[in-house]
Amino acid sequence: MNSTISFWSLRPGFYFIKIEESGNDAEIDSYSIIVTGTLIRDEYENDDTPASAIELLANSSYIRSINPIGDEEYFTFTIVSTYDVILETTGDSSADTVMGLFTIPDEYLASLIEEDDDGGDGGCSKITIADLAPGTYYVKIWRYNNNAMIRNYSLHFTTHHNSLTDSQAPTITNVNAYITESGITTMMISSMIYDANGISEANVHYRVNSGSWQEVTNVNVFGQTYFNASLGPFNEGDTITYYLTAKDNSSNHNIVTNDNGGQYFSYTIPDNDYEGPLVENIEHIPSAPDDADIVIINCTATDEHDILSLTLWYRNNSGNWYNKPMTLDTGDNYIGTIGPFEFDAYVEYYLVAVDNSTQQNVELYNNGGANYYFTIISSDDEAPVISNLYYGPNPPSDAEVLIVNCTITDANTLGSADIYYRINSGTWIDTGLALKTGNVYKVIIGPFSYADFVEFYLNVTDSSPFRNIAIENNAGSYYSFTVTSSDLTPPVISSVQQSIAVPSDTQAVNITCIAADGKGISSVKLYYRVEGGTWNFVSMNFLQDHAYFVIIGPFTEGYFIEYYIQATDNSPSDK
Repeated sequence: MNSTISFWSLRPGFYFIKIEESGNDAEIDSYSIIVTGTLIRDEYENDDTPASAIELLANSSYIRSINPIGDEEYFTFTIVSTYDVILETTGDSSADTVMGLFTIPDEYLASLIEEDDDGGDGGCSKITIADLAPGTYYVKIWRYNNNAMIRNYSLHFTTHHNSLTDSQAPTITNVNAYITESGITTMMISSMIYDANGISEANVHYRVNSGSWQEVTNVNVFGQTYFNASLGPFNEGDTITYYLTAKDNSSNHNIVTNDNGGQYFSYTIPDNDYEGPLVENIEHIPSAPDDADIVIINCTATDEHDILSLTLWYRNNSGNWYNKPMTLDTGDNYIGTIGPFEFDAYVEYYLVAVDNSTQQNVELYNNGGANYYFTIISSDDEAPVISNLYYGPNPPSDAEVLIVNCTITDANTLGSADIYYRINSGTWIDTGLALKTGNVYKVIIGPFSYADFVEFYLNVTDSSPFRNIAIENNAGSYYSFTVTSSDLTPPVISSVQQSIAVPSDTQAVNITCIAADGKGISSVKLYYRVEGGTWNFVSMNFLQDHAYFVIIGPFTEGYFIEYYIQATDNSPSDK
């Protein structure tokens, strides 16, 4: 059987691992140790402005990160007398920092004391100030050129005073207790112990189940602030009562005791459960959610000590992480709801489960580091609706434009609305409709030539991601009309005369007239009949200035001759 130890949000520091064969009754030829971890964004955020600057403790170190790109970090410290001060960043090759020391929170350049880029190792920064006067100071750190993240770097703050005499005792904070191995257990006491002049001695005083007091040394494990003390081994269920003392390096040897306000600190050795909850069947419903869906995250979670908490963490488009508790539904099934989200949002999520054992073991379920995820699709698959289509005049003449009105509605805004038309089965031409009022759209086309056969239809697209299209084309037959003529006025005929009022049977008659029209004369005809017989016609000849003439006869003596004149203009209607 292999052993696994998991911790969530493990604090910075040095740690020890003890490995032994189960039962100590056999040899193990060889084994491997695999240590994996995920860097969590530093716990000190938000520190992005001078107003939220982190207070630095003298002779201390801090693990930091520049995340996201463009992040800036601010720190502050106060000294009550003159000190030599060193501020330095360290890290790997990505830790290309720039650091500035200034005095006025919102006036960086105006109050800048010193700024450094590569004064430390590699691309790291370092500022050294001798005899810095008493006061409050601010430190700004950012990535050179602000063009990348720094996953991990350290800030070291060192002070030195010429005199080590003071009356200020050390401070002991952040006292925590935890176990380091299962079975016969050893516990660790961690704390932050600080003094401007350093710590000369630190101890943990403890007793087991109200027995005799014992003492162990508190060992500095990181910079000059973090201390650990190892106690035990103990048995499961033992109650350890303890307090801490520390002495500084000053000539006064100031001593402080932290006994939890006189109540002492207490820790009970937990049970032998070091396995986190088992979470299975993780799914999101629906599997492909749209921008109108509430997304249900569903899973089963079990543990021999029951589930203390199950938390859903999620983010949208690589933004900030948010969390909400999952709730027990039925049996071992838990659910959590998130959303709705905007179309095309890329949503990631993972689960953190904590059991109800004394150890409160934590398990992270993040799809092997890839997180669970889904992309939001659009809920709009409905095309726009085109109604109340009207066009007129129908049909238009060759002097008139055609006005097309319609109502267009859609759940989203419209992407485009166009009319497509063609003349005499030619190439389709398109032009956009304009919003008239409300949901009413209008377009004007034409005028067209007389007798043109015009067909048209409407094409409307909405602004949804699917770009749904509606086409109104008269059930596939297109809307159509034939253009009429705008000229309905016939020519004017006047001044009709005949050369002989009463001709003889030997005389021909010259008949003249005036025929005029704005579009010009196409033809002038004289229709005549003899004795009420069949009408005959002859074309009249153009003379000049709208004058026309024709000669008919002679006719037989006594015949009765009737005639009339017909003039046709050049318009398409041939009036």
